[in-house]
Amino acid sequence: MNIFYIGVADAIFLFDKPIDDYLQKFGKMLRKYQMMNYVLNNLGEDEHEKRGTLADALMAQTELINGELPILVEKFKPHLHLGNI
Repeated sequence: MNIFYIGVADAIFLFDKPIDDYLQKFGKMLRKYQMMNYVLNNLGEDEHEKRGTLADALMAQTELINGELPILVEKFKPHLHLGNI
């Protein structure tokens, strides 16, 4: 999903305001995930409690982002032109 977001970020001006707003919200969710993942990967081995708490939060953020997939597809379906498949 991150690759998709990066791909459309430069073309955001092509979409209407509701999609622009949605992409901003979606981007925040992805950046939060990336930040939490970075912190988790850089915690010391002796920080077990923080590691467990952050891993749980990261899993919740992953589920939140995965839950956006049907919304993302629905919002962008009118803009897809796949040709002869």
